[in-house]
Amino acid sequence: MSLAANSANLGMFHALIDIDYTCAKMAALNLMLHGIKGIVICDDGLFPGNSFRGAFIINSELQYTGVPHIICEKDVSKAYHYIRINTYSAEDLKDFFTKAEKKPPEEQESFEDLQLIFNGDTGQTALF
Repeated sequence: MSLAANSANLGMFHALIDIDYTCAKMAALNLMLHGIKGIVICDDGLFPGNSFRGAFIINSELQYTGVPHIICEKDVSKAYHYIRINTYSAEDLKDFFTKAEKKPPEEQESFEDLQLIFNGDTGQTALF
């Protein structure tokens, strides 16, 4: 599927996740041989980070060296961080790493709509 997407849109970044280590290695070789930049992570796609076994960063320096290559990454946080760096724009990353500013007290939400449906005397919620 990734090869078909690359033939339609050349130069895309590809992130693949497979739970089987052998399939992840085969996918990494396939991407490398086709000159596709991306990452293949051996992990559970439904619960990321729980069964991480390694990641393969493919062709990260291909535009500079012209030589296809694979880098094996054993750290789960570095592997998923590589996806963030390559898929988000610079503006998204700036917003991602800045701390959320607290609103002044006058701008904070009052939750009046919740007080209308919640009966404080009985402790029940009135939906209708």
